[in-house]
Amino acid sequence: MNEKRVTGFVQEVKGNVEQGVGTLTGDVRTQVEGKVDQSLGRLQASYDEAKDRLTEAARASATLVGQAAKEVTDQASTVVRDAARQATHKATEIGDQIYATGARRTEALSRTVEEQPLAALLIAGAIGYGLSFLIHRR
Repeated sequence: MNEKRVTGFVQEVKGNVEQGVGTLTGDVRTQVEGKVDQSLGRLQASYDEAKDRLTEAARASATLVGQAAKEVTDQASTVVRDAARQATHKATEIGDQIYATGARRTEALSRTVEEQPLAALLIAGAIGYGLSFLIHRR
């Protein structure tokens, strides 16, 4: 019980006593004032109880929202991590494929040069001449 609830309870008891005194003395005004004090005391106590319950409900709701937000954040983090792993794995596969293709092409070129050295020399010379023409052109 908080202070305001106690105050409401005291006011209600005071109203009971006041009403009882009014009944004993036959004073209608004291009886009515006693009823009013009782009602105000109950109202104060009920208001404070409702306020406390709403505060507790708000705290509980905030806790649940916080927990839900943490769960969503954790799930999103897991999804992003998994996507990053998959992207890394795919990039590694593509890099390996490119490397393997380059190695096969280099090997094929080496075999061609070994099998036809004169043609390779003529091609290299033509490429050199073309580059020098492009570089020294006026």
